[in-house]
Amino acid sequence: MRTLIIILTTFFIPILSAQDATEVLTKSKQAIEALQTVSYHVDIQQTNPMNADTSQLSSDCFIKLVPIDTIVGMYYYFSTVDSGFDKYNGLAFYSYSPEYYNYIVRYTVKDNPEKFRPMNLPIGIVPSEVTSSFTYLYSLINTSKDVAKMLDYAESRDKSFHFTPDTLLDNRRCFFFKISKSTQKSSWYQSVFIDQSTFLPVYILQNSTGGSIMIGDKNVSVSQFTKRKYSKIEESAPKIDYLLSENSLPKDVEISDHRILLDHLKKGDPAPSWKHPEVSTDKLISLDSLRGKIVVLDFISTWCFHCVEGSLVIKELFKKYSDNKDLVFVNVFSCKTDTKEKIQRYIKMRNIDGLTIYQATSSEKPYGIFGYPNFCIIDRQGKIAFFQGGYSTNLQELLSKEIDQCLGE
Repeated sequence: MRTLIIILTTFFIPILSAQDATEVLTKSKQAIEALQTVSYHVDIQQTNPMNADTSQLSSDCFIKLVPIDTIVGMYYYFSTVDSGFDKYNGLAFYSYSPEYYNYIVRYTVKDNPEKFRPMNLPIGIVPSEVTSSFTYLYSLINTSKDVAKMLDYAESRDKSFHFTPDTLLDNRRCFFFKISKSTQKSSWYQSVFIDQSTFLPVYILQNSTGGSIMIGDKNVSVSQFTKRKYSKIEESAPKIDYLLSENSLPKDVEISDHRILLDHLKKGDPAPSWKHPEVSTDKLISLDSLRGKIVVLDFISTWCFHCVEGSLVIKELFKKYSDNKDLVFVNVFSCKTDTKEKIQRYIKMRNIDGLTIYQATSSEKPYGIFGYPNFCIIDRQGKIAFFQGGYSTNLQELLSKEIDQCLGE
């Protein structure tokens, strides 16, 4: 009889645990989806596969769900001590990051609806180090996707799924869930800690090693670790309404509409002058010193996913025009977080070609740079021949066409 009890206990515990896990995860998903106006604090630590650096961000987040907003579905205000804020109030998106520029960039929904659509990026890719990219992608609202993934594994009784009904984390009683997968070349796991009293997420951990994705014809590693901690979760409608209003914008900072920033760089206008150090020698290089040559500028950052795609295009063009002495390719690092050491490591890692200048923050506003990458062609007379903000799949074709036209003049 005793043997039978042991056998039955061994048989039934996994089943009961799976049923409990499904119930907890269902309640957690419902608790997240029930949030309407919520404020919370999030701490994010994440390695970036683009440059192998670890970024840390602490942000106060305020979210108001708005079902009638079919583009985003929520209004938000994300702020950090060192990196300014990002705000979307249904009419416009405002971004202020003093670490990169000293003005507020404004996008209107009417002029640029794509700016407001949810990001859909390859797994393991860090979109940027700007506040909104982290906090929007990893918002408390979006954690329902992580919980739903766990729920799918629990319901399917997948062998990689693990559930611990009771654990202590930061003096908070939590449910613990984990999924782990591995092959000969790569491994991946995700862990979720859910508060036992609120059924809301406390910690979410993700780790992948040995994975890769194709960028152009190159394999790029996406080995990465991400940790998210959510705290101070509460309803706070009045404060959110104030932060979403125009009154919350700082009065002493200039607001620049993104269209104005771009429109001031018209074809045929004189290119803004600059003088910045070259990364290997620290010798100052100026635009004036390159007068008479065609200059291709690639505003780039070490942590940017699409910058890698753009660099592959520049590399192909560098090869194509390698015999032409009238053409100069310049990699421009203007982000303050890109130190000389990071840039040199990135150049070696990505096998970057061309002249590289850095500490170019002062050139961001004159060239309308408020994101990466950006591409600009300056003709022999020092005038703007081409400018494009962001990477596109036809970038190589566009740049080749403009370069050939400049060379033929």
